[in-house]
Formats: sequence, C-alpha cells, structure tokens
Amino acid sequence: MLTRDQLPNDVEQLKDIILEQQTLIEQLQQQVQALLRHVYGQRSEKQKAAKPAKPASSAQATPHGRHALPDSLPREAVVHTVPTEQLACPHCGRERCAMGEEVSEQLEYVPGHLKVIVHKRQKVACKQCQGEIVMADLPAQPIDKGLAGPGLLAHVIVSKYSDHLPLYRQAEQFARQGVNLPRTTLCGWIQQCGQLLAPLVEAMKLDAFKAPKLHTDDTPVAIQAKDKTKQGRLWVYVSQTIDYPTIALYEYSPSRAGRYPQTYLADYAGYIQADAFAGYDELYADKTRIEVGCWAHSR
Repeated sequence: MLTRDQLPNDVEQLKDIILEQQTLIEQLQQQVQALLRHVYGQRSEKQKAAKPAKPASSAQATPHGRHALPDSLPREAVVHTVPTEQLACPHCGRERCAMGEEVSEQLEYVPGHLKVIVHKRQKVACKQCQGEIVMADLPAQPIDKGLAGPGLLAHVIVSKYSDHLPLYRQAEQFARQGVNLPRTTLCGWIQQCGQLLAPLVEAMKLDAFKAPKLHTDDTPVAIQAKDKTKQGRLWVYVSQTIDYPTIALYEYSPSRAGRYPQTYLADYAGYIQADAFAGYDELYADKTRIEVGCWAHSR
C-alpha cells in the first residue's frame, strides 16, 4: 500500500498505477465471486438426497484438475521477455532486474505433413571391362515400385479402419496439401496391403483356433453398390480365455448364409459361444464343436 507521500508527481505514472490497481481489483472480485458460488451455490435435489459416496482408495481416486502432459512429448521453449518500455520502475525510475520466470505448458497440434523421399541409387562400373555395371538395391517396399512409403500406407489404413475416415475424405485432405491421390489409388493401396497382410491374418487364425473356446457373432454392414447400398455381414471370431491371448478375427460375407461361418470354423474343435442363429447348427452336428449358450440370449 502506497502512502500519499510515496505517490509520484508525474501524471502518466499515476495513470499507470491506477490501471494496475483497477486490474488487481477486477481479479480479486472474480475470485470472490467464484468462492461465493462454490460455498453458497445451489445444489440439485438429487445431490441433496444422495448418500455420500465412500471415499475411493488412493489407487482408484480420480485426480482433479489437469493431467500432467507426458514427458515423451517433444517440448519447444518459447521465451517471452518484458518490453523495454516496461523495465523502468514507475516509482524510482530504475531499471527492474530479473527475478526468475513463470513456466506454463500448452498442448499444441502440428498438422501431419507429407514429405518426399528421394532414393539415389549408386552405380559402379569397371573402367576396364565394358558393361560390368552394378547398382545399389532399393530397400524392400510394401508395394513393389509403388508411390507410397510404408508410413503413408499405415496412415491410410489406420485412418480408414480405426478413425472411420472414408477414402474420398482422405483424398480431399491430401489435395489440400497439393498432392493428387484419387480414391481409386487409395483403394488399390488398401487392396494390396490386404494381400500383403494375409499371411499374418492366417497365422493369427492358427493361434486363435488353439484356444478351447471361441466367441462369434455377426453384424450387418452397408456396402456401397451402384446407385444404392446393399447389406453385407461382418463376422467376428474372438479367442478369449485365461491361458490364450485375445485374438479378434474378422471375416466378410455378402449375406448371412450359414455356409460362411461353417466354412470358416471347419477346422476348429472346441466350444463355440454364439447366439441361436440356425446357421451354426451344422457346426455342432458331429460333436467336434460344442455349443455354449449365452445368459443374455437365455433371458
């Protein structure tokens, strides 16, 4: 608190002091209003009638406030300095000295960007022997002589199947970055990646079929056709037991005919947990596969 004698005679300095005091008063008023709302604010009748919940253990307690940002994220320091015109003390006129800094973190997003990898393959030749030329090999590529690198292919696949971003929208995103990648091109990449991953899927199927129990179900999916959509089916087969890893396998069929799960599970022996769809009945006929009911369907 400044006394009357400590106030400067300069009008401009007095104006600065008044502005600083007004800012401080407004901040304090906002804090007081927040505290009043917290203490005397209305509670809903449901909250008044509810019994107090048991305090959660330290392991289950939900932290309040912001979560700490992961240390694995890259940090970019931005230094903000006080303007030169604010360095002079408004009371004595001396230049203020540094007394530390206040550090805060802000989460920012840098849009994904494309880059071009220029492969330069060295050529060597024998000066004495004509035609003895050797050129360095390219590293193995997911699509031979394809335009897309493995990172771009992974991005397209994850965007389509995990983020549910259709290929035509991805094509529009690439166009905004100045790269023309038609939907037909992206569709071809998806198809070739599917063929590339087929051995991995077959290996997952072999591991899943070692489990003593499989759970299966199907769901309708809309398939785009000429001038309309038609309904297909997506079957999921999940191995989920204590001694075996959880593996989820997906198989598409154009209809819900029983021959599709019968063909897919022909080499499986064990328990099958499914609904009462008649298409599964043929699987249980030879007792190689045993039907397991479901509590939800029994109700």
